[in-house]
Amino acid sequence: MRTFEALRFLAYLRFELASKRQEALLPLLVPPLLVVFWGSLGILSGRPFENWPTLPFLVGLCLAIGAAASAHAREKDPLTAPFHCLLPVTHEERFATRLLLGLVLPFFGQCFALTLLSNIFVSLGAVILGSGFPGLLLPPLESMLSLGGLFLLAHSVFFAGGIFFRGSPFVKTSLAAVFYAFVLGIASLVLVASGIAERASLSQVVGALLVPQEAGLSKGYETMVLVSRIAWCGVLPLFLYVASALRARELEVRE
Repeated sequence: MRTFEALRFLAYLRFELASKRQEALLPLLVPPLLVVFWGSLGILSGRPFENWPTLPFLVGLCLAIGAAASAHAREKDPLTAPFHCLLPVTHEERFATRLLLGLVLPFFGQCFALTLLSNIFVSLGAVILGSGFPGLLLPPLESMLSLGGLFLLAHSVFFAGGIFFRGSPFVKTSLAAVFYAFVLGIASLVLVASGIAERASLSQVVGALLVPQEAGLSKGYETMVLVSRIAWCGVLPLFLYVASALRARELEVRE
């Protein structure tokens, strides 16, 4: 059983969805319910629906991050680990299922559901309130890229912490992230000292984080910001997911 089989993968996906219904469905149900509540309240009070719902989207991402630490809980529990490890599924299929339910589905599933609901309420507002149809509401690309990077970082941290630490995964993974930040800070100081990156004022730092094209930033500092973003939202999540996959395989072999 070393090859990836689509039917077996889908069967295991249904099993995981049924056994982890709350963790999997809350990020997909709570944000749309918030949009329905706020959209209905707005129409009843005479206010048209005008903006894509970023705040409910953030709520759903936070729920998904909270569930990441418990993604491996059953495989680590001595009472349930043998049952889960002996299910007819490969390690790759098991790990892909966890990432699909905890990472891909909350982000892209929410984008689709919230976009659909937003445009429904925009249409209702145009018909009921006579406000006119402003056009399709779509997720803002820059915000989605920024939130996607932060979500990937936070999810990978708690996803890895949930399998490496049997107790207090939040505290221990937070300490690991602080250590990584310390190492990254030393690397930034090296860049500054070598002249590749330059120091910047607090206002410039805030401007770079909020508006990447903020004027007044030196090319050197832009390089340092780019290196930091790649390190935090690219290198670290990739490293944590690979480490999680190796650790999960090790636990399965032990069982």
